[in-house]
Amino acid sequence: CMSPPSPFAMAQWRRVSMLPLLLWCCLSAAFIGPVARRSTLLGLFSATPQAAQALPGSPRFAGKYDDPEFPGCPREIVPQGARVLVRGTDGEGPSCQGKSWEAVGRRGRGAPDSLDGNQLSIDFSSRGGPSEVIVTWVESQLRFPDGRSWRRRR
Repeated sequence: CMSPPSPFAMAQWRRVSMLPLLLWCCLSAAFIGPVARRSTLLGLFSATPQAAQALPGSPRFAGKYDDPEFPGCPREIVPQGARVLVRGTDGEGPSCQGKSWEAVGRRGRGAPDSLDGNQLSIDFSSRGGPSEVIVTWVESQLRFPDGRSWRRRR
């Protein structure tokens, strides 16, 4: 018969078994953000599968959009970490041969951020607009405070 392990052996085994997790936590801080690291850890240790949902600040905003004020003119949002790059062209007619522009913004992360996870703050000052426009993701479109919407292209 085997004798039970000594308390010293058990404590040492616990330290060694936690080493890979500790190492992963330390190294991941340099490569992924705390929200992704936290959700990964929760997924590893949760007993029930998590419902599929977009994490705050996830790439749900990424894509091409239609702006009814400039039909046929491109609008695109490109995530860059916590920031976003917004590109577009304004022009006349179906060819939309106008001036191209870029704006920068940031994605909301939820509390304690002032923006919710379904919001963007976009700085349109580079094209003569306001420096902070809060847009909200609602049903596959971005809604602006003035009532306009950009619908995501399929």
